[in-house]
Order: sequence, then structure tokens, then C-alpha cells
Amino acid sequence: MMIGARIAFFDAYAGVIDYFVKQGGYTQQEAEVAVQKARMGASRGNGAIESGQLVDGKVEESLISILKPIYEKGEQEKEFFFNYLEHKHNIDRMSLYDKSMAELSKIGKEYRAVHNRILPLRDQIKALEESGNTDEVNELYKKLEKLVKRSIRLKAQMDNFVVEENKPVFGVNEKREAAITADESREIVEQYEKEHPEFIEIADKLYKFNDNLMKERIAAGLITQADADYLKAKYPHYVPTGREDAPQGIVAIRGKNNIEVQTGIKKATGSGRKVRRMAQYSFPC
Repeated sequence: MMIGARIAFFDAYAGVIDYFVKQGGYTQQEAEVAVQKARMGASRGNGAIESGQLVDGKVEESLISILKPIYEKGEQEKEFFFNYLEHKHNIDRMSLYDKSMAELSKIGKEYRAVHNRILPLRDQIKALEESGNTDEVNELYKKLEKLVKRSIRLKAQMDNFVVEENKPVFGVNEKREAAITADESREIVEQYEKEHPEFIEIADKLYKFNDNLMKERIAAGLITQADADYLKAKYPHYVPTGREDAPQGIVAIRGKNNIEVQTGIKKATGSGRKVRRMAQYSFPC
């Protein structure tokens, strides 16, 4: 099941069975099982908002309890805190290109290292063949075969690598550049943490809540462990977002999360549209 489809039907069930059957190639039974898993996951997630999360036999803090100190201080404090979260998330989203290029560079470095071992090994094998040292030649051929296979695999990784583009939380300016860069967000986050040091602990609790919620999604079959690990690596400071004026409904090619249903996770694309303000989301506090 594609990750975009999983995320989409987590929020809306109307028509999903018919959609999966017609658009996703599912059988009626497969679609019904998928939706049932989504309902179970959503039910447990909703319970965690008010009553807390059961993790390894221990009840963790609920979302209401986590955000209560913020809400008790009024609207301005809520605005400050959500803006703080947005800027931390913007740092993640505006670092995607650099992280992607660093990953590609790492693969390229490994490929070159492997390739540089192959040529001398070939020369060594040739010299031993001429001397008639059959046993050692056979062992070296096994090493050479492993290196060649590894080289081919790494080359394929580089050829198929999808370079991530930065996805600004605060949209783009008239020059189509990010309205707020990662460095600018870092300065703002640093200032918030000086003036509101309590934000750090509350945000960490919120990220832990999201991590536990992701475990619920994995258990419900909404997302694989590999996909969850990938998203965590991309967005360690994730907060729920949606693009302004995004098309609604799961039958849109791009759903609420701007992830294409037909594509794999590593080809998920972003948008230059501004992300809806965190303060516009309704939290039950």
C-alpha cells in the first residue's frame, strides 16, 4: 500500500473502499481490511489525545496535558509556541536538499572506494594466474565478484537517487525563494528558547507524542516501519501541517499532505504554497 494512500485515509473514510478498488488495484476484501485498520488506528490515536498513550504497558501523557501549560497562558502564548514549532519544522524542511546531497555524496564516496579496490585486485589476479597459483586466484575471484556486485548496487543507487528539494513552511517570495530560510528560523528558535525556555521541554513531549502515535500507525498497518524511519529522519521536528488552499478529499491526486498517492515515498513532492498556521488547527484543550 502506498504511503500517500495510507496517510490520506487516516483522516477520511468516505468513499475510500471504492477509491482503493478503482484507483489502487485493491480487491474489495483488501480495501475493507485496510480501512478497518485505519479506523482502529484513528480510534486509538483519538483516545491518546484525551486519555494518554499506552506505551510498553505505561500510560504516557495525553496531548491535552502536554499543551495545557501553553493554553492556560492565553492566545499570545499559544501563538508564540506554535510559531516556535513552525520554525523548528521549517529548519527540517529547508535542510532537505543539503541532507539529500550529503546522502548522495556518501553513496558516491563508497562507490569510488569500492571501484578503487577492483582495479588493483584484477591486476593481482592476472599476475597470480600467470604464476599458476590456482588456489589463491579462486579466493581473489570470490572477493572480486563481491566487490563488483557491490559496485553495481551502489551505481544503481546513484542513478536512481531522488534529490530532495527544500519545502518551505512559510511559502516563497516574489522571486520564488523561501520566505524564511533555515538559518533565519534557527535565529528565531534560539530567541524563543531564550525568552521561553519552557518551550523546549513541551516541544520534546509533543515530538515524543507524535513518535508514539506513529507506532500506533505502524501497529495498525497504516505505515511500514521503514517508511516511519524515513519520515523521522526527514522531519525530526514534525508538526501537523497542511497547505493553504490545498485540494480536499482523498480522491485528489494530491491529498491533504501533498503526497502523491501513485508515487513511492522517496518521490513525495512539496509545494511552494504557504503552510497553514499551526494556530489555525483545533487542539482540544
